[in-house]
Amino acid sequence: MLGVLSGLFLAGLIGYSIRLVWQPLSAQERARSLGAGLVAILAAIAIAKIAALFFFPGFKWDVANAQRWSMALAQGGPTHVYDAAVDCDYPPGGYLYLLWLAGIIARGLSARGDCLRVITETPPIVADLLAALVVFVAARRLGHARFAFGAMLAFALNPALIYDSVVWGQKDSVLTLPLLLSVMLAVDRRYALAWALAAVAMLAKPQGMILMPVLALWTLFTSGPRQWIGAISVFVAALLIVAIPFALGHPWYWLIALYAHEIGEYAIGSVNAFNLMAILGGMGKADSAVILGVSRFSLGMTLLASNYVLVAWLLWRNRTPEQLLYAVFLAYLGFFMLGSRIHERYLYYAVAILTPLAFAAPVSSTLCAGLSLTLLCNLAYAKAFAESAQLTGPLGAFGTAVATVNLALFGVATFYAIAGARSSSAREPLGLIANFLNIKVAEPGTSSS
Repeated sequence: MLGVLSGLFLAGLIGYSIRLVWQPLSAQERARSLGAGLVAILAAIAIAKIAALFFFPGFKWDVANAQRWSMALAQGGPTHVYDAAVDCDYPPGGYLYLLWLAGIIARGLSARGDCLRVITETPPIVADLLAALVVFVAARRLGHARFAFGAMLAFALNPALIYDSVVWGQKDSVLTLPLLLSVMLAVDRRYALAWALAAVAMLAKPQGMILMPVLALWTLFTSGPRQWIGAISVFVAALLIVAIPFALGHPWYWLIALYAHEIGEYAIGSVNAFNLMAILGGMGKADSAVILGVSRFSLGMTLLASNYVLVAWLLWRNRTPEQLLYAVFLAYLGFFMLGSRIHERYLYYAVAILTPLAFAAPVSSTLCAGLSLTLLCNLAYAKAFAESAQLTGPLGAFGTAVATVNLALFGVATFYAIAGARSSSAREPLGLIANFLNIKVAEPGTSSS
C-alpha cells in the first residue's frame, strides 16, 4: 500500500509539474499548440517507436534485467526487488515504479516472449513522449516560438535518442524528463518543486546528481534563506517518499551503499565513451593509471570541479533562463567529456538539454547536430562490443576521430559561454550568447511568440 501511495505521489508530481511549465503560455498559444495536433503527433511517434520494438530485440542483458525486475516487482512489490535473487542495481526511482506498473500489466495479460519484452521496454518511450512535450514548451517560453515544433521533433525523432531507447533498450529518457522539468521549474522560481524533481532525477539514475550543483547555485543566486530551507526540506521529503517503499527491510545506509556500488562498479577511465579520458589513455583502462603525474580518476575529478567553477561564474554573471539551461547543458557535456568512469550513453543528457535551443542559431544547431551524430556513433560502437561479450573495445582511429570531434565541440560550447559572460553587455540578458544564439529573452513565468 505504501508503494502504491508513493507511486501515485510520483505520478502526481510529474503531471502537476508538466501542467505548471505549460501554464505560462497564453490561452491562445495553448489552444493553437493543441489545435495543431501536438499531442496527436507525439502519440503517433510514441506508437511507432513501440511498434518498432518488435523488430529490435535490444541488448539482451539489459532487456533481461528489465523483465526480471518488472516481474519481481509485480509479484513481491518494491521491498523484494533488491533481494539477491533479483539482483537489481538501479536506484529506487521513477524507472522502477514504471517497471512495476509494466509488470502488473504483463502479469495480468500473461505476457510472454516479445509481448513481455515490449511491455517492459515501453516506459522509456512514454518518458520520451513527455520529455518531447517539455522541450516544445521550453523552446516557446524561451522566446523561440517559430522553432518550438522543430525542437520537439529534433528530440522525438533524433536518431541517437531513438537508438538509445528503441534499438538498445536503454532508459535514459526516464532521467531526462525530471531533469528538464526541474530546470523549467527553477526558471519560474518554483524552487521547492524544482528540488523535488531534482530528487526524482537523482533517484532515477546517479547521473541526476550532475544537475544538483547547478541548481544549488541558481537557488543561491536568485533566492533567499527562506527559499533555501524550503528547497532542502522538499528535496529530502521527496527523496524519502519515493525511496522508502524500496528501503523497508534494509539497513538505514542501504541507499548510500547502493549508490557507492553504482559509482564504483566500473573503475575505468572510459567505459566506451569517446571523451578526453579515451584520448589520453584508451578504452577499458583502470582509472588508477597515472597520466600527467596523477591518476585518471583524480585528473577527471579535478577537471570536473574546474568545469563547475566555470558554470558558477557563468550563473553569477548572468542569471537568466537561457543561461541556466545552457549551464546545465555545459555541466552534462563537461561530465561526459572530462570525467572518469563515463559510459557512452551519458552524452544523451547534454543533447537532450540543449535541444530547446536546437534551431535558435547556427552554433546551437551545430552543437546539437554534431553531438547527436557522435552520440549515435558511440552507441553503435559500444553496443557492438557489448553484444560480443566485451566490456570495451579498442579506441582505434574511428574512436579517436569521434572523440576529437567531441572535444572540439566542447571547446566551442565553452568558448561561447565565456565570450558571452565577458562581453560588455554580459549583465544584459545573456549578452553575446543571446545575440549569437538569436535568443529573445522572456521574463520567468512569461511567454513570447
